[in-house]
Amino acid sequence: MFFINETLEIKEIDLFVAKPNLDRDIIGHLKEAYGKRLLLKINNLSELEFTIPFKIEKKHNLIDNPNVGKIKDRFLIKAIYDKKIEWFRIDNVTKSSDENGEILSVHAYSLGIELRDKTVIFIDEMSKDVNYMLNLCLSNTLWSVGEIDPDIEFNDGLKVYRSFDLTEVNKLDFLYTIAQTFKGIIVWDTVNRIVNLKTQDHVGNNNGLRISYGKYMKSMNKESNSNEMVTRLVPMGRDGLTINSVSPTGLGYIDDYSYFMYPFQRDENKNVIQSSDYMSDDLCHALLDYNELLSQNEKVFKSLLEKRNSLNKSLLEKQADKVKYNIQMAQILDSIDVEKANERDFTKLEQQRLELQQLINAKQVEIEDIESQLNNNQNEITSLQKLLSTENNFTSDQIMELNTYIIEKTWSNDNITNAEDLLKEAKREFEELRKPQTVFSIDIVNFTQILEGQKDWGKLNIGDTIYIYHERLNENLTAKITEIDVNFDDKSVNITITNTQDILTDEEKFYERLKQVDTTTISLNNNKYRWKDSTEKVSEIEKVINEALDATKREIVAGVNNSVKISSRGIQIIDSEDPNRMIILQNSVLALSEDGGNTWKTAIKPDRIVAERIQGLLGEFVKLRAEQILVNPDGSETTIGGKINDFDEKLRDDLRLEEPLPSSLRLNRYGVNVDDDNGNNRVRLGQYADGKYGLLIRDKTGKVTMLDEEGMLQTWQEGRTDNVDSNNPLVLYLYTPPETRVISKAILRFKLLPFRAYSKGTESGGGIYTSTESGGGTYTSTESGGGGIATSLALNWEPGDNGHDHGIPNGLLLSTADGGSVGWVKSGQHSHQISIPSHTHLFSIPNHYHWFSLPEHIHDIKYGIYTSTSATNISIYINSTNVTYELGGMFTTDQNNLDITKYIKIGQWNRIELNSSRLGRIDASCFIQAFVGM
Repeated sequence: MFFINETLEIKEIDLFVAKPNLDRDIIGHLKEAYGKRLLLKINNLSELEFTIPFKIEKKHNLIDNPNVGKIKDRFLIKAIYDKKIEWFRIDNVTKSSDENGEILSVHAYSLGIELRDKTVIFIDEMSKDVNYMLNLCLSNTLWSVGEIDPDIEFNDGLKVYRSFDLTEVNKLDFLYTIAQTFKGIIVWDTVNRIVNLKTQDHVGNNNGLRISYGKYMKSMNKESNSNEMVTRLVPMGRDGLTINSVSPTGLGYIDDYSYFMYPFQRDENKNVIQSSDYMSDDLCHALLDYNELLSQNEKVFKSLLEKRNSLNKSLLEKQADKVKYNIQMAQILDSIDVEKANERDFTKLEQQRLELQQLINAKQVEIEDIESQLNNNQNEITSLQKLLSTENNFTSDQIMELNTYIIEKTWSNDNITNAEDLLKEAKREFEELRKPQTVFSIDIVNFTQILEGQKDWGKLNIGDTIYIYHERLNENLTAKITEIDVNFDDKSVNITITNTQDILTDEEKFYERLKQVDTTTISLNNNKYRWKDSTEKVSEIEKVINEALDATKREIVAGVNNSVKISSRGIQIIDSEDPNRMIILQNSVLALSEDGGNTWKTAIKPDRIVAERIQGLLGEFVKLRAEQILVNPDGSETTIGGKINDFDEKLRDDLRLEEPLPSSLRLNRYGVNVDDDNGNNRVRLGQYADGKYGLLIRDKTGKVTMLDEEGMLQTWQEGRTDNVDSNNPLVLYLYTPPETRVISKAILRFKLLPFRAYSKGTESGGGIYTSTESGGGTYTSTESGGGGIATSLALNWEPGDNGHDHGIPNGLLLSTADGGSVGWVKSGQHSHQISIPSHTHLFSIPNHYHWFSLPEHIHDIKYGIYTSTSATNISIYINSTNVTYELGGMFTTDQNNLDITKYIKIGQWNRIELNSSRLGRIDASCFIQAFVGM
């Protein structure tokens, strides 16, 4: 038995007004507020409405309400209700007047409305997790990320990533977009300014609250709307993604006709027990038979897909290996071409090529074997899909009848890039669409304001699950509260509920039974490629593929029988009858080969012809210059002239060098080289690398280039120290001229210091001032206590007309009531007692001012260094892009080596912005090292 405790205090909402500063200082208690209405919404901002009068009664007198002047736009309201605190921000204030007087009407949103004041521009984030996106959204605000449900962060043990592409949006809408994309519900903590993200199932509790006709319920409306009902859902993802590849039927849609089949039943021998309200028995039999067939083949289909996934994974690994080998082969072939063009020995390179070709051939065999297995697997899947096809399981008449019940809708989600994810999200969406949409609106008594309902106090919260029973309307269901509208003056509550579930009804049992087997029951994992990290840390497979695309250009094939090819190795013209005979044009060399390009026996270079045999008429005046000429027309060698000149001696003569040459100086066909005593090459003049000419200078290690054709290595630094707060960042401007060829490194450092000021006090001029006007009025004095009071003593008795005689002569006869008389005699000395009751006095003060004189004076400046709080929670923006989290922030300590090289742009002023969440000081500098052209 439950006993009512009549000493408990009735639940009422208590309101306070506060300043919008960080401490949220309370400046008024709104006890006089009326018309109080609280609107709570799941996954949305709560709303508060109330009214206060301009005049209030105090001790039976009307006075000005001091709280009227405290209600201002964007001031805060602290609401305490049912032991819960929520903060609101005023967004609308309306003054009005009627015959009853003047009033102030106030509307406020919960404190999350602050995020609407902040804007983000150009959000382009690929494959980011929910924690990263929430922190990005709440950066540079007073809000922070709280609890995130694991079911939102992970799906089947794998982290969930999504992409966002927004041009311009306020941070409140950005937050809602993130929550919607990751299928989360926002739970606001306005006391601590924390945003929590939870699944719908984890919002609210089931406290056992029951509402029925006669218990709390005043009225209930149920509206059923079939306009949005769907029986066939066609999911679409990004770039035209469909579910065809992960559907056991090979179709790109989901079907569910359970609503129209109800209440069809049959026994195990397929005898009809009860017919459908809509469909024919024949069609219902066909649909149930089809579902049974799907169920029988579920494991087979799942096994085939698992095998395909395993084969695809192996294929990707083998292809990645082959891509690596192909890259290495391209590099070796390029090196061989260079050696050939320069007539150098490439025996070692040729050996490497042969060994690598063997690896490529072996890997190709492995790839072809997996591709063959995949082909067989696909044939089995195709056969199974044919078995499960609609045409193979329904007659033409059944298909025509079924068409009557096909209500089709396309559902799109551009954030989904994987077929399995698309299928899962579509099934979740379809669950809400497969039946007519039902909306319940229930008006109940606010039992938190009546003593009889005290056992249920605390059970009515947003997101809670409640039980509702209405015998007359035959409704018995559970529901989640999505909206609560509380009117405190009327003591009434209107609740809106969703996700209703009929309790143990035959219809719901029928839906659940059919839902166990449908065309999308089988969970698949088809060629799933999940991004495990950010785009800056791509997987090895993606990196290899990208490198392959960069290194190996597409071939252009043309000519007779594809005899002309243009590729990264140059132009190849192949003999259409003998593929080993070819002409190759590359690296400023026209080469001819008879062994498929493995060796060049004849080549034409810009400065000479290289050939084992030259045939033809040279001409009468031909001139030959050579160190030695060998003539062997008959197989014997004949030397003409001997060695014509000594190259070293000739070079010394031409350069006028003294003998011997310095040991540090080396001359060869590429130019002049200078080495130091440690053998480190320090200077090159001439061709110092392939395709590079001029002067090359290195540092003392011989490894760091100080000067080459790209420019000169230069360093510079930009630094600044200043006070900061949440609205005023420290900004560095770093200029990189357009002549910059390469930025070698850019390093950012900063120290977090206390806020600093250097003096106190200032000069003030004097003058005569008028105070603000003081309103007059009629006022009541403080209460004066009463009591008994004795008068002064009466005069002493004296003969004659004097004395205490009350104006009656002494001796005068006075008549008595009985007809006699008495003589008047003056009384003796005495006193009288009088009593004065408690009382107040009213007095009036007219409107008036006070004048006062303030003489001219000076406050001496107090010099010194004064400090306050230190900077903290540092976020970094470079050229308006938030790079905080990519650099490892937010930062609460000094940083010395933040590499920002990739964010610095050439040919402009780069803006580096350091933000602090509170008052402080930052000392920052940026060091840059770059090659600058001359």
